[in-house]
Amino acid sequence: EDIENSIPEFCRPENVRDSEGKKPDHPEYDPTTVAVPAAFLKQQTPVMKQYWAFKSKNFDKLVIFKIAGWFELYYEDAIKAKDILGLNWGPKKVLHVGFRFGFDKYLKLLAQAGHTVVVIEQMESSWEMAQRNKMVAKGVDKQKTVRRGIEMVVSPGTVIDTDTTYHAKWMLSLAEGPGNLFGLTLTDITRTVFYCGYFCDNSHLNKFRTLISQIRPCEVVYATGHVSQEAIKMLKNMPNRPKI
Repeated sequence: EDIENSIPEFCRPENVRDSEGKKPDHPEYDPTTVAVPAAFLKQQTPVMKQYWAFKSKNFDKLVIFKIAGWFELYYEDAIKAKDILGLNWGPKKVLHVGFRFGFDKYLKLLAQAGHTVVVIEQMESSWEMAQRNKMVAKGVDKQKTVRRGIEMVVSPGTVIDTDTTYHAKWMLSLAEGPGNLFGLTLTDITRTVFYCGYFCDNSHLNKFRTLISQIRPCEVVYATGHVSQEAIKMLKNMPNRPKI
């Protein structure tokens, strides 16, 4: 209970709003964003303000945030990652977990658990930040934290698997047009294999059902409004539960 109470109120399911102020039950709700209250940001340190600048645009993903030599995950991301990675809670007031070593292993574990992970890396050293601040004109606020940027985004369909026993992990990109016309691409990044094609299906989507049963995609990407609810339902009911 204490852990749940450590999550900011605006991130709790009953309070969540996207960047446009829409609730999750709104048909145009954007799950990738979250509205961060100005009053909350005002109370944050420069580093955490920078963190929320990235997290607010990647709300549906796990954000790994590099601080000095540590890779940190905060709040709900920390709760999700803790048991998957076998980590202990960090000692500070902000709810978090972190690690210094084993980055590739931990990243792979998170992706294999079905998460998409955004890695935020430091783009300069403290010395470089100090040199940059020397060039700032008088009267202009100097930067209080190093520059950071998105280093990589890894998902279940794009993680590199180096195991000796290989199983294909297909990422399916999908679009559906009039008359049950399907266009698709299949990508297996580990083997650098890429297929694209299209087919016409019947009203029961039998060909589509057979396709996904055979390839068992681990991740599915599609544009909202361009795939029927029946096809989406089939994907969500698959035994292997692909990330959609």
